[in-house]
Amino acid sequence: MLRADINNNKAEQFGRWLNESNYAFIYKSMAGIFNTVEPWIEEKQIEVMLNDLSADDSCIVEFFLLGYGKEKSELLRILGRENYEFLLETGFASENENLIDPQGFCILPIEDLFLIVSLPSCYKNAKQRISDIYIGSDSTKLMKYIKKGTYESILDLCAGSGVQGLNVAAYADKVVEVELNDIAYNAALLNAKINGVSQDKYEVRKGDLYNVVTEKFDCIISNPPFVPVPKDITFPLCGDGGEDGLDIVRTIVGGFEKFLKPSGKAYMVLECIGNEEKPYVVDCMKEVLKTGIINVSMINRQQIEFQADASAKIAISIYNDPQNYDMYYKAWMNMFIRNNATYIYPVVVEYVNNDKALEVNYLRNYSKWSLDSEFEVTSGVEISECNKQYFAAYEKGKTKAVFDEEVKDLLENSGNKSIRTRIKDCMDTGAYIKKIKSTLKAVSGLEAQGIIVKK
Repeated sequence: MLRADINNNKAEQFGRWLNESNYAFIYKSMAGIFNTVEPWIEEKQIEVMLNDLSADDSCIVEFFLLGYGKEKSELLRILGRENYEFLLETGFASENENLIDPQGFCILPIEDLFLIVSLPSCYKNAKQRISDIYIGSDSTKLMKYIKKGTYESILDLCAGSGVQGLNVAAYADKVVEVELNDIAYNAALLNAKINGVSQDKYEVRKGDLYNVVTEKFDCIISNPPFVPVPKDITFPLCGDGGEDGLDIVRTIVGGFEKFLKPSGKAYMVLECIGNEEKPYVVDCMKEVLKTGIINVSMINRQQIEFQADASAKIAISIYNDPQNYDMYYKAWMNMFIRNNATYIYPVVVEYVNNDKALEVNYLRNYSKWSLDSEFEVTSGVEISECNKQYFAAYEKGKTKAVFDEEVKDLLENSGNKSIRTRIKDCMDTGAYIKKIKSTLKAVSGLEAQGIIVKK
């Protein structure tokens, strides 16, 4: 169990040691161009890059990022006794004879912060399949959307590690974090101490959303559980958003009128189901909010089949039940059909509280191609056999593209049929998902080369 009742000076000293070490620079170098998006680096990739580091730096990365146990004498020499004892006192690590082992936690350098979070289940030394202190690409995306300015007070709901509140602490007189999970609650407290954030301006309250809140705020931030989950399947609390993924979202949005000051802003990140037109979170917000501005950044859009595939894979991992992948996949797909969902939208939503008639603005940043798209070959383009295996598309005697027989058949049978109807669903689920991905990639490429146009 992670403990937060630790002397502030010890925590701040440990934070200073982290700042003075090479750890943050190494982590960001390993993450490369993705270091501002996906916080988790592939473990094998890290292990390869460790070969170029000094023995001490390699030890630090293996211990703090990968959760590998290390010799007590080695860590004492690198960390110093006070930092070593701090890690034991907090429960971050424990002694096992001559070894010191991290207890399912790691330290992530995110922006200018050092955050104690759960080691993800994809790392071999993870202690559990379900993270108590979650952080992911949705967390880092939200950090970049929050408008930097001067705030009297900020509320962060579903706080987790405290990452959002700590990220904006420099811009606010007061930050209130709310977290229900015991371990995450302690992590939010401990992370504030490590990062030297004053307790006078930073408070963590243990409770369920607005149940522990009475005051109004200039800004409300949330990264709620948003995974759509069939009602008869048990899923981690930190992810389960109910059948449409919006159970917790409804409660959060429902509190904007009471807890958000006039001209205040609210920011939320989630992945939600929707149709061709929009994500359903917009309808959810319009049911409650009659004034103000809703800005919706649709970062991507994916076929709902991809979400069913990803959720089924998470389920078989949690329950160690790989033989029932098809059962889980069908459970999610049936749920999506019940909710008339055809897409999953990763979105960041900004709400501006004012007394004007409700305005909704959309920013769409995704491929327009989907399984329900229809297309036709561009006028003037001819398809002819190039050799026994490949074909070419010509326009005015010039080659525009070369492709295989599978793509040729796709083009020659365009007709008045959607892409969905061209993909046989009699194949097994894994092959079906791969076929969807390859076909959508093919039509995007054909459009870019001027071979087809979307109807």
